[in-house]
Amino acid sequence: MQPAMILDGCDSAIIGTNVDGTLIYDYELLIDVFIDDHDMSLDESRDWVSYNIIGLLGNAGSPSIRMPERL
Repeated sequence: MQPAMILDGCDSAIIGTNVDGTLIYDYELLIDVFIDDHDMSLDESRDWVSYNIIGLLGNAGSPSIRMPERL
């Protein structure tokens, strides 16, 4: 079994765990982390999360992302 991925510096965006022990992050809270902690604009943060985090989904141990109803 692959260990659960932990997104470094994104603890405030964790909203729970799945039954397999992988983490669940909230998309909007992830956006806030990169805006607040990395001085990114809203668009930069969305692009970064889309490419670098959502791109991880499907790999062993990857987290789940709770997406808003509308982006």
